[in-house]
Formats: sequence, structure tokens, C-alpha cells
Amino acid sequence: MEVKKLIPDSINKMLASIVMCFLLVAMASGLMKSDFGLIILQLLLMIVFLGLPFLNFKKIGQQDQNLVQNGEKPENLLKGLKTGMACFIILEISVLLLALMKLGILPDAIYIYKVVNPQFVGLAWFIAPDLSVAALSWGKIFCFALLPFLYPLTMEVGYLIGYKDTSWV
Repeated sequence: MEVKKLIPDSINKMLASIVMCFLLVAMASGLMKSDFGLIILQLLLMIVFLGLPFLNFKKIGQQDQNLVQNGEKPENLLKGLKTGMACFIILEISVLLLALMKLGILPDAIYIYKVVNPQFVGLAWFIAPDLSVAALSWGKIFCFALLPFLYPLTMEVGYLIGYKDTSWV
């Protein structure tokens, strides 16, 4: 498949994983009372959020390897990264909102970030335990901006593992 054809499906799967993370956070809100519980919750959220694109692009990489070997399509080792960047742009919108809150253009409400990005809720509580964007340094906002990079990187790693036919066993 071409990258353009993969983008809508990848965005749909990303949104589905965000909804699953939101439901997981809602069900496991009791874990958020301790640091250990937040770590466990964040690990579960990362498995849900990053597991879907990894497995999907591993399968796509295996299919592309067969097509390239048969000469049916050219090699494109950056397919996972290119597709993941479309999803990354959507995830970065919430970081843009944080920056606008920090500048005072929008009302100060970090809980909006935590609701829109349930997949990073554990990390968000560690980075910004208080509920004020004004109290955040620009370095912490930069940390929030780096978190969505995990998604395209996971897609690319999954694609390369599938394409190179790497086995974990």
C-alpha cells in the first residue's frame, strides 16, 4: 500500500487506541493515587497506545518485503515514519494548546491536555503534578512536545522489523 492510503486507517487506529486509553484511565483511576500505580498505569497505556501501530506496521512490512522481492513495488524503508508523521501532527495540536495557555492566549487548564491525551496521563502527572500551565517551565512543555514522537517511531520500528523479518524468538 502507498503511504497516502495508509494515513486514514492509521489515524483511525490511533484515535481508537486513544479511546481505549481513555477507558483504561477511567477504569483504573484508583491506580493514580500512588507513584507506583501511576507507573503501572502508564506502562499499560503505552502497551495499548503503541501496540496497535507496531503490530499493524509489522504486518505491512512483511507484506511489502514480499512485494519488493517479487519486483512488484520499489523499496520504501521510511513508510512507517512517513505515515506516523501524519498521526504525529494530530497529537501535537494539544501541545500547541499548552503553549497558547502558557502565553496567556487561552485560559490556563492543563486538565484539557490530560483528557485529550489519556495515553500520556501517567507521564503528565509526573511532569506537571499541579493543575496550572503557568507553573510549567518551557522545558516541561518541550517534554510534552516530545512525547508524541513515540508514535511515528513505533510505526517505523514495527515496519522495519516486519520488513527485515526479524524474529523475537
